[in-house]
Amino acid sequence: MHVFRLAGDGEAVCWRNIMNVQNRIKSSRIGSVLWLALSMIPLTVGCQVEVGGDNTGTNSEEVSGGGHGRACGGLAGLSCKKGYFCDYELEAMCGAFDMTGTCERIPKVCTEEYNPVCGCDGKTYGNECAANSAGVSVASRGECEPPPARDCGGLAGLACEPGEFCDYAPDAMCGAADQTGVCAPIPEGCTKEYNPVCGCDGNTYGNACMAAAAGVSVASPGECAPAPGGVCGTRGAAACEPGFFCDFAPEAACGATDLPGACAPIPEACTFEYNPVCGCDGNTYGNACAANAAGVSVASRGECAPSEVQHCGGLAGLACDPGEFCNYSLEAICGAADQTGVCETIPEACTEQYDPVCGCDDKTYSNACFAHAAGVSVALRGECPRR
Repeated sequence: MHVFRLAGDGEAVCWRNIMNVQNRIKSSRIGSVLWLALSMIPLTVGCQVEVGGDNTGTNSEEVSGGGHGRACGGLAGLSCKKGYFCDYELEAMCGAFDMTGTCERIPKVCTEEYNPVCGCDGKTYGNECAANSAGVSVASRGECEPPPARDCGGLAGLACEPGEFCDYAPDAMCGAADQTGVCAPIPEGCTKEYNPVCGCDGNTYGNACMAAAAGVSVASPGECAPAPGGVCGTRGAAACEPGFFCDFAPEAACGATDLPGACAPIPEACTFEYNPVCGCDGNTYGNACAANAAGVSVASRGECAPSEVQHCGGLAGLACDPGEFCNYSLEAICGAADQTGVCETIPEACTEQYDPVCGCDDKTYSNACFAHAAGVSVALRGECPRR
């Protein structure tokens, strides 16, 4: 008798109904005529049939797709039987442009040899067998190319996909000043090696992988420095607590570029070392500690560049601003004969070097800095003459 093979479980009822009718008319006179007609019915009602030999059995064989060597894939989306996968030649480009593969049995055991391939699912496998055991054909030899980098962060707040985090380069300062990072996958496992890093969230992590696993980019190597007041000096940041000042890194340009500073404690005591710095307030300080003690971050090393000269002294008695003194050149003889000086900042710290000068107040000072610290210009080098 003819045997109908069905393509899926959903058509079992169709098959059973047809077989029941055929069995009833098999012995009738007109059976031979009706048999041919009924053999065509499954095609007209949607049953997929395959006419076999004249077997006497009445059971159907249920099949879900093609077996070994059968065509698969392509625009028709031909599938394989359970336990088989669609294997494409490399030239078939995983079935692009209606190219087909062949159904091959899924391997159950593979070697540990590392000969990476890129699967048609875009994932890298240790070898071809490993890909096939996952039911995946090989797209190309070697590891899969990484997907193109996608920007994230910045003022636009570009977000990453679930399972990714925004990874910033070290010089991106965790996205300050509209700098962007790139989306990177969050690792699922890390070593326990202790190589601490400071995360962009201000927390210390055991290593860079552990920071990434928490969805956090690395701000700097090493443990995070304590910053009791947190971030300051950038948009949206709060002011530092009393007793702290906003300390900017040199590249932050005192916050002009919107790069943040960090709240640091105001020092309570400083040395008298004279190593001048220019503060973010435009004033020159004897050293960085002296600037910080005034609640001022350092803008640059060395004295501040002179601004527009402000004259002082002379017969008009031009005065300087608070914190400044009238400095006369030696030739000006401390302002005699209507000669003027220029206003300069009073230094807050000086070295103990002994290089005596005589001040315009007729007092001897250890060096010019000490005279200036007293708000006095130098009249002449060396100790004042005795009178």
